[in-house]
Amino acid sequence: MRKLIAVGTIVLTIAVVVFMLSRLPPPYDTDLAKVGVGQVAAVVVHDHNTVDSIVLMDDLNVIRGDWEPALALLLANFHHPDGRAFADRHDLPRASLSIFDGRGELIATYARHRDRDALVSFLEQHARPLMY
Repeated sequence: MRKLIAVGTIVLTIAVVVFMLSRLPPPYDTDLAKVGVGQVAAVVVHDHNTVDSIVLMDDLNVIRGDWEPALALLLANFHHPDGRAFADRHDLPRASLSIFDGRGELIATYARHRDRDALVSFLEQHARPLMY
């Protein structure tokens, strides 16, 4: 009986872990070479050491399902050489979201994140017109 309870507990624990992992949002694409290859892209310059960047990512995670796959959401990690080089090349601040058209031209940058409504408004104003 104890073995049955132990096996049941292990199976239940594994099922709960698998369920929880399946509920996590998918990771952001970090292939910045996708900017300028025909699809409108939004690039987040993320610095995990800043609260603003973490809050921006949290709010973006909530709304990203409304925008993907029509809008390519890409991540430039400020602490990775490729992400830092991309941010420097385009003069993008940390904790920002920038819209690039299909040719790779920088359209607008959203910095100093205030709230989710401001983020959605920025995307509606600068990304939506380019997407269709």
